Amino acid sequence: MHRILINRIPFVARESKKAGYLSVIFRLNHFQLFDVDTKYDVNKWYLEQSYKSLQKVIHPDNFSNGTPEEREYSSFLSTYINSAYSVLKDDYDRSVYMLQLNGITLEKEETVKDGIEEIVDLNEEVETTTELQSLRERVRERIEEIKKEFSTHLNKGEIMLAKDKAIMLSYYMNIDEKIYYKINE
Repeated sequence: MHRILINRIPFVARESKKAGYLSVIFRLNHFQLFDVDTKYDVNKWYLEQSYKSLQKVIHPDNFSNGTPEEREYSSFLSTYINSAYSVLKDDYDRSVYMLQLNGITLEKEETVKDGIEEIVDLNEEVETTTELQSLRERVRERIEEIKKEFSTHLNKGEIMLAKDKAIMLSYYMNIDEKIYYKINE
């Protein structure tokens, strides 16, 4: 069983699987929920194992013989865990969440301060090139660079620079998606 459940959060009694103490789990950030380090470069394998471990205990099927309140509680908690896992496993969503943990909110229509010309050029290249696979490799290399830069800025406490990298990551991931769809047309 997940060690957070055993050691820190008594929201499921080990023997009876009775639900309780819901408010405790919402005091944890997503990283704490899955017992992973609060850093951008998350161990995705461990994250997945932790998620599966939590779901094994919390899943509503485990409470099919329970009271309606226990089933509802389990369903709500399972949905919350799914949502938290979805955020942490996605590179962009994780960057946005980490900025939120640092008091920064990204607005939907924020643009990058530097590098907009490069993004415009890449978008044009997506429409005109026949070398889509090569372009996709370049874009993916740049995505990896941006993720490293985001992590470095965040670790140094340079939150506004990290925010710029998160915005840039969004643009590049959108370009990568466009290339994917264009390749598979």
